[in-house]
Amino acid sequence: MVQGATPLPEQSEPVPEEPRPSSPKVLPEGILLTAEIKSYHYEAEEYWFRVHAIFQPYGDSPSQSLPLAKELVLFRSYNDFYDFQVELLDTFPYEAGRPDTSTRILPYMPGPVDVVDNEITMTRREELDEYLHKLCALKSYARYILEHHLVRAFCSLKPGDGEVNVEPRRGEIEALRKSSYEGERQSYTDPNAAADQMSRLRVSPHPENRL
Repeated sequence: MVQGATPLPEQSEPVPEEPRPSSPKVLPEGILLTAEIKSYHYEAEEYWFRVHAIFQPYGDSPSQSLPLAKELVLFRSYNDFYDFQVELLDTFPYEAGRPDTSTRILPYMPGPVDVVDNEITMTRREELDEYLHKLCALKSYARYILEHHLVRAFCSLKPGDGEVNVEPRRGEIEALRKSSYEGERQSYTDPNAAADQMSRLRVSPHPENRL
């Protein structure tokens, strides 16, 4: 049997490159606390929005101290937002107002257009920033949405994204747990409490070309 040539002493075996994962590693269980769009730029024939977000992972058990929070810098295109929103609407039909629009609490985002230019993108930046703020506001009542796999996948790092570990957001998490406990207790003692909480989260009737 013919064997390959033995490398010379000064040579080294070629190290095979590790294949890139087909999809980014999903963030661990936790909650998206804040997200906003700082800017946008045009690259590779597409507009990209720069998203700054804070994600707080949970510990393995409630008794365990919180891990470090993650400060994320993400670059997402309009199509990324669009696909994310479609999945949210399909995953949470009641919260999406299906079939009764009065139950909708998921925020609207701008719909697609035929031609995209800098002016359209500037408007989209403002509207998508508002969308993210309203989405994160759900943590006060419907935090299960911000804990969902879809949100964690959307915020997972892709090539070009960045992540920095920061101090755990203990105060915010404790406040959320307290508000959740008080909300459940109030709902138990007052049948109208849940309806009142939901009404405060209702989104306004959507204008044309919204999703």
